[in-house]
Amino acid sequence: MKKKPLIFISHSSKNKAHVAKIAELLRSINLSPRRDIFCSSLPGYGIPNGANIFDFLREQFLNYDLHIIFVHSPEYYESAVSLNEMGAAWVLKSNATSLLLPGFDFSGMKGVIGSDSIAIKLDGDQSEVKDRLNQLRRELEAEFNIPDNEDIIWEDARDKFIREINDPTLEKKDNTTPASVTITEEMKQLLRKVAAVPEGQILIGFSLELGTYIQIGGEVVAKEYPDRRQYAIWDEALNACLHANYIERKSDAIYVITNAGYKVVE
Repeated sequence: MKKKPLIFISHSSKNKAHVAKIAELLRSINLSPRRDIFCSSLPGYGIPNGANIFDFLREQFLNYDLHIIFVHSPEYYESAVSLNEMGAAWVLKSNATSLLLPGFDFSGMKGVIGSDSIAIKLDGDQSEVKDRLNQLRRELEAEFNIPDNEDIIWEDARDKFIREINDPTLEKKDNTTPASVTITEEMKQLLRKVAAVPEGQILIGFSLELGTYIQIGGEVVAKEYPDRRQYAIWDEALNACLHANYIERKSDAIYVITNAGYKVVE
């Protein structure tokens, strides 16, 4: 029986802002969090807390046809977890694509996925980057049996991705400390709702009807379908609260408000 395909984004948590842009690009070709993509840093995409990466990847390998996207950066090679993921993917002989973040050169690629591997340098020549991303799009559409999207939709998403992934302010977002986080009105609204329920929990779920959804108490506050934009607003607020330590992840699907989060509401 043919296995269902699944994408795993292997990255350093210190490159979370860049990885969010990569996930956004993947969603533009109708790939969905959790169902089609998993990665450890983004709510709704994650690996269960405490999971052994080798055991987890092996389980996914047995059940899915894995495509690993390696996000290469100096921080990636400083992370033992990231290097373990690379080793596991190599041992399991998974299909792989390497993306080199801006400022990272081919010569920095080490380990089992080295500089002799085919990779996309995201701050390279724009014509070449566009062509390589087009190839990746076609490869993923074939793997996931996705009907061709309108080229103009893909091209807009691809060009926006290239602009934003090369924005120097993204690196600042990666390195933002909780003390310097600006609390937006959307973050406050999310925290008020979570603080108002006795259990203080957020549930990230998925269904074919709703896509990925965010539930607080008995209320689904945001869902991918049919209003993707409204979901994106809540998803961004949740990511910001996690980064600021106002929300804490307890498991792959459950998040709780912290004492710092309660203080924001107060």
